[in-house]
Amino acid sequence: MILNNTTFAVVKTLYAKPMFWTGNITVWLGNISKRSNSQVFELISALISVPFFKANNFLFKRLYALQQRRLSLVGSKCALLGGQNLALQFDGFALKNGSVANIYYYLAQFAGRLQRS
Repeated sequence: MILNNTTFAVVKTLYAKPMFWTGNITVWLGNISKRSNSQVFELISALISVPFFKANNFLFKRLYALQQRRLSLVGSKCALLGGQNLALQFDGFALKNGSVANIYYYLAQFAGRLQRS
């Protein structure tokens, strides 16, 4: 898929808007679960929030992969123009394991590397 600036912006928006809403719904259902007086309502709202959380996580992974691909293409263009391909720094940073804890760990490591540099 060829990603020019317009296509990239449209695809990014198509992933980002549903990700925003599924995230808000997940938080809203989590708050209902915490505030409910009945354990039955707590369980129901917690169970309903799981598909929204999984959808949010799926959209995050797709948007992340899209942005990583975009950075790789920009790095390749820079290398073709005689510059340095800084996108090679991102090669080891793929979200191979889909667990939320691993994604958080990788993002925290990356943020630490950015702060040190």
